[in-house]
Amino acid sequence: MELGFATKRLRQICQQEASARKLLGDEAAAGLRRRLADLEAVDVITELPWLPIIYGRDGEASIEFHSGYSLNVVAIRGASRMVENLETDWTIVDRIKLVDIIKP
Repeated sequence: MELGFATKRLRQICQQEASARKLLGDEAAAGLRRRLADLEAVDVITELPWLPIIYGRDGEASIEFHSGYSLNVVAIRGASRMVENLETDWTIVDRIKLVDIIKP
């Protein structure tokens, strides 16, 4: 799966271990690295059924990566299709944008 980032700061946190550790602490930063590796290793997000994912409206989802911490993501337009009830068909979403990290 392709990952995009809403901001340069979020990209820095996700791609630089030192930035993640400074913001999140050692354990949460390690959880973030593992979750990003999980997402990059699959073609679509639904290939990871064990992940704690909450699917929202309008192509949004929240993915837990450590207790109380989650990544908010959106399906990138053109990478998703809506089904009849206008919900995102996550079985075909192959690109997502990380928009925020939620901390407890």
